[in-house]
Amino acid sequence: MYENMKLLDFRNRICGRKVAVMGFGVNNLELVRFLHDYGALVYVFDRATKDMLSDRIRDNKQYVEAFYLGDSYLSNLDGSFTYIFRTPGMRPDLPEISRAVSEGAILTSEMEVFLCMCPSHTIGITGSDGKTTTTTLIYTMLQAAGFNCYLGGNIGFPLLHRVGEMTPDDYIVLELSSFQLLNISVSTELSVITNITPNHLDMHKDYQEYIDSKKNIYSNRDQGLVVLNSDNDVTSSIADYLNTEAKLDVRCFSKKPLQEGVYLDGDNLVYMSPKGSKTQIMSRSDINLVGMHNVENYMAACAALMDIIPVEVMLKVARTFGGVEHRLELVKNVNGIKFYNDSIATSPSRTIAALKSFDMPVILIAGGKEKGIPFDSLGEYLSTKVKVLVLVGATAKQIAKALYDYIGNDSDKHMPIIYFAVNYKDAVSFAFKCAEFGDNIVLSPASTSYDMFKNFMERGRHFKKIVEELCDDSSRD
Repeated sequence: MYENMKLLDFRNRICGRKVAVMGFGVNNLELVRFLHDYGALVYVFDRATKDMLSDRIRDNKQYVEAFYLGDSYLSNLDGSFTYIFRTPGMRPDLPEISRAVSEGAILTSEMEVFLCMCPSHTIGITGSDGKTTTTTLIYTMLQAAGFNCYLGGNIGFPLLHRVGEMTPDDYIVLELSSFQLLNISVSTELSVITNITPNHLDMHKDYQEYIDSKKNIYSNRDQGLVVLNSDNDVTSSIADYLNTEAKLDVRCFSKKPLQEGVYLDGDNLVYMSPKGSKTQIMSRSDINLVGMHNVENYMAACAALMDIIPVEVMLKVARTFGGVEHRLELVKNVNGIKFYNDSIATSPSRTIAALKSFDMPVILIAGGKEKGIPFDSLGEYLSTKVKVLVLVGATAKQIAKALYDYIGNDSDKHMPIIYFAVNYKDAVSFAFKCAEFGDNIVLSPASTSYDMFKNFMERGRHFKKIVEELCDDSSRD
């Protein structure tokens, strides 16, 4: 049986020591229990009040020495803690954290500790768009090839408490957000960056910090493979830089021919090896997902796995994989009218990618809470790819303005029908009334969900529930 010596060393370092866990959300429950089981004295810090966390405290108080809650929850954070586990949504440079680190505490995260102790092959995927689908594809392909795999990071479940069961032959596939990568000091063995465009500027100091956080997925290694999108300006420049460094191997993917890498040759995805031999992987028609962005996701996944699994496995997955929930997920086909749930689209670029997936103009439901990204780029696509625009939520007027600004006084540009809905039921009902045979009704908000929902998953499931109820009612008419 494999014995993980790094794990044993970590147990020795934290046993009997004070450890601070920032945040008591669902994902941190396993972390708290893991640290307690390894002998740490766990202290939980959370801005939420005791009443808000009462059930969670009741069920887990045996693992925690003390809870520091409410607005002043960080006042008890100091250098007496051996480790401070930062939750991804918390900036590492908060004054209270900086002070505790200056006094001797070590700032880390669940993901950083996991990567330090993991004995297995690690594959990390990040990017502004497409990372969840690409992550799921890589995981699914590895499973189909017969490897023992774990899925985690920003998708799936926390993995730190399972590190003891992992072996050097396993594969760990991790979706990693810019928040998780912000100050991480360890990188994955194989790294994929799908693309980089402005995102999460409400959390990051600026766009450069966002880009730099993405680079951390590979920057702490002297060897390994980095897969990059040569069609994206930022990732293409990263590839150019890394190719001059000669430390890490670089493999690109593109919709245009490459001297080496995975690219689109007509309607075929092919791989050009460093020796100049071309291998056909699959055809676009083999891919069971709509949209060019999903072709790009497949190219990224195939580029990552060309040295690991046979192309026959990639082809089999392409023909059977049905997609990821909330990512252009086909919800219902009612008398030739299709409903798609793309609730994951929390930025204009994601909604643009969704609109590009359809050959004919769609009925679009959009709107939510803004996150510091302008909607200007959306205007053109609302005009050219949308026949009816249904707006709901806090950003409804901003999205409409992007359309008005694009059209201006140009009568040759198409102005879709615009409807401001009072809620989601109203939005879906109006969209359905406007739809004809062959139409696609697409929820792709271009905004976050926090004006009405806890997260994009709750928003997507709420949309699907309304669609199901609406379709049931229409079938009884």
